[in-house]
Amino acid sequence: MAFEWRDEFSVQVKEIDDQHKNLIQISEKLYDGLYKDMSKDDLNAILTELMDFAKLHFQTEEKYFDMFDFEHALEHKKEHELFEQKLKSMFGVGSDQHIEASFELIDFLEDWLLDHLEKKDQEYVKCFKEHGLK
Repeated sequence: MAFEWRDEFSVQVKEIDDQHKNLIQISEKLYDGLYKDMSKDDLNAILTELMDFAKLHFQTEEKYFDMFDFEHALEHKKEHELFEQKLKSMFGVGSDQHIEASFELIDFLEDWLLDHLEKKDQEYVKCFKEHGLK
C-alpha cells in the first residue's frame, strides 16, 4: 500500500478526517490501477473521482477557514489551488505519455498528502478546536 491512513494525520474533526481517509483511498485505488495495468479510461475515471472529491474536501476546509477566520487561510487555499491545477494538468496528455504522467501523479500525491496531512492541516487543529468543531 502506497497510501495508508496514519493517526498523526488526524485533525480531530470527524468530517475532515473521514474526507482525508477517502482521499487516501482514492489515491490508493489509482496506485493499484497503475500496477494492475488498468485501462486509460478506468484510470481517467479514478482521476476524475479524485479531482471531484478533492474539490469537495477543499470546500469543506475552506468553509471553516472563513467561518473561524483562520489566520493561514490564504496560504492554505493557495495550496489547494495548486493541488487542483496539478491534477488538471494530468488530463489531456497524449496516450503514450499517460502512464508516465500517472506515475508522476502518484509521486506528487505521496509527497503532497504526507506534507499536507502531517504538517499543513495540523496548523488549523487549534483554531477548529477553539471554535468547538469535533
